[in-house]
Amino acid sequence: EKFIVSNYSTGWKGFGKISFATFFKNTFFVAAMGTVGSIVSSLLVAYGLSRLRFRLRGLLFALVLLTMMLPGQILMIPQYLW
Repeated sequence: EKFIVSNYSTGWKGFGKISFATFFKNTFFVAAMGTVGSIVSSLLVAYGLSRLRFRLRGLLFALVLLTMMLPGQILMIPQYLW
């Protein structure tokens, strides 16, 4: 009902002897590792599809493009069930 600024400092202290900074660091670490993993795997696939000649390369490239074009809403339920 009433805006109180001291709630922010209380929230930053956290609960259960774990500060909000710990949660923030963990979230940053998970996001950074996910980004690095995505970049590395994308680089390897892009290099393989652009430089190497092999059978069914066109089909594999089409599958990669198809999976990249899927909206997130289509993948949400299978990821939740998994």
